[in-house]
Amino acid sequence: MKTITSKKEFNALQKKVYELMSKGEKNLTEEENKEIVALGLAAQEYEKTIYQVRKPKTLEGMIELKMYEKKIKQAQLAKKLKLSEAKLSLIFCLCRCSSPANFSA
Repeated sequence: MKTITSKKEFNALQKKVYELMSKGEKNLTEEENKEIVALGLAAQEYEKTIYQVRKPKTLEGMIELKMYEKKIKQAQLAKKLKLSEAKLSLIFCLCRCSSPANFSA
C-alpha cells in the first residue's frame, strides 16, 4: 500500500479514484477494483494523520461516542440499561447542566 505524505498526493489519489469509479462498477476489472480498495485504504490512513478526533472528556461524551460506535440510538441504550427513555434523557440533561463549562467563577 502506498503511503500518502502530502495534500498534493492525496488530491491526485482522489482524482484517480474518481476516474476509476466514473467507469461504473460493472465496467471495472478485478485489478481496478483492487486498486480502488488500496487507494481507499491509503486515503484513510492519510486522513487519520490530518483529522484527529479527540477523545471525549465528559461522561456524556463518552456515552455518546460508544452509542455512535455501536450504532445505537438513545432509546435502544435506555432499553439495554433497563431505564425509561425519559429517565435516560434526564441523566443526559443533568450531565450537560452539571458540566464544568456551564459554571462561571
